[in-house]
Amino acid sequence: METNPRTGKGWSDREEEIIAQIMAEESYTRIQAIQAMRRRKLDDLRGGASPCQNSGTPSPGSPVGVLMQRIVEKRSGIGSEEARVQANELLERAAGKKLYRMPVVLSVEEEQAQRERLRQRFRASQELRAAA
Repeated sequence: METNPRTGKGWSDREEEIIAQIMAEESYTRIQAIQAMRRRKLDDLRGGASPCQNSGTPSPGSPVGVLMQRIVEKRSGIGSEEARVQANELLERAAGKKLYRMPVVLSVEEEQAQRERLRQRFRASQELRAAA
């Protein structure tokens, strides 16, 4: 494999641009961006792009793509555009913290179960206060 004399790497200038673009758009590390670029090349060779490769659509493995998938699974009837907006909002909120974490997306049933667990947990302490 020949090395690009300008970059000192095994990628052409165009490939380096694609890698940089994927890193910027998808918040990937360099190796993840290279893997995504290779997958996209394979998809093109197979005769079509992956359904997630339309312009403006995040890659399936990107933080936005993963979160969108979780939102759609948990909240049936939500459209992909609305899921994308919610995913971006949640990620922006999470990125403001020092430690990056994927936001937890709960279904309506899971939210109700969580509330009930909290009520049960704090009911005992409220009863102790009332008795004192």
